[in-house]
Amino acid sequence: MSVGLAYRAQTMATLVQGVTAMAVVYVLSLVLL
Repeated sequence: MSVGLAYRAQTMATLVQGVTAMAVVYVLSLVLL
């Protein structure tokens, strides 16, 4: 695996993780509040 591809995969994984976490927190706030 090339460095560029690995870097891009890492960035995408981090981005998806962040968006998922924000969505979960948003849904939880709607349910709990």
